[in-house]
Amino acid sequence: MYSYSILPCDYESVLQWAPKFIHFRLNALKSAPDHTTSSYELEAAIPESAWVFTLSKPNPVFRVLLCTARHAGDEDDSLPVWEREWAGILCVYGPRSHTAHDTITSTWYMGLGFVMPLHRGSGTLRHIFNFGIQTMRDFDRRRFDVATRYETRVQIIAKANEPGTLRYYRTGGLQITEQLTLGEYSKRGWDLPICGDLLEMPIVVMEMVVETQENVRARL
Repeated sequence: MYSYSILPCDYESVLQWAPKFIHFRLNALKSAPDHTTSSYELEAAIPESAWVFTLSKPNPVFRVLLCTARHAGDEDDSLPVWEREWAGILCVYGPRSHTAHDTITSTWYMGLGFVMPLHRGSGTLRHIFNFGIQTMRDFDRRRFDVATRYETRVQIIAKANEPGTLRYYRTGGLQITEQLTLGEYSKRGWDLPICGDLLEMPIVVMEMVVETQENVRARL
């Protein structure tokens, strides 16, 4: 059984879970180097204090969506969520907003996703993704009043030469909006960890508009 939550972002809490997050990220980069725009060497060189600063700053939002596993016999619900078994993570950045035609577009970036091998094959990443969509939609709903016209958009990037990955994302409702290099994308201010050796790599930007109804349909 799995549960989904957002890791708390106050400074004192981040101090507690940042080391585990860093270890999880480095493990992901080491075990799946071909599925990321970062690198183990790049992130291993980032000091823990820099991660704590990034993970706890209020604006722009940097939030870690966490999937934890529960097993038969687990009874201690008093443990902080970061001390439970991590099955997978997905990170959310944003929002970035612009207004056109009397409508505010609130764009969120999702990335740095990784699921531990033991928990693959059960839709874990899909469920974290759905939880992230719900989280972003609810955040925007709280910050805009009912008279405001707005839309919530999700944005990801993917390698342009991986058709299987692109098909996978399309099944979740994401569509390609443009193609450029990773270096060009890095100048847009998302402040993502990006490996310098990959700046010329062709990527695609994929986006989707989040529905406003209560129940977000299943994706991916």
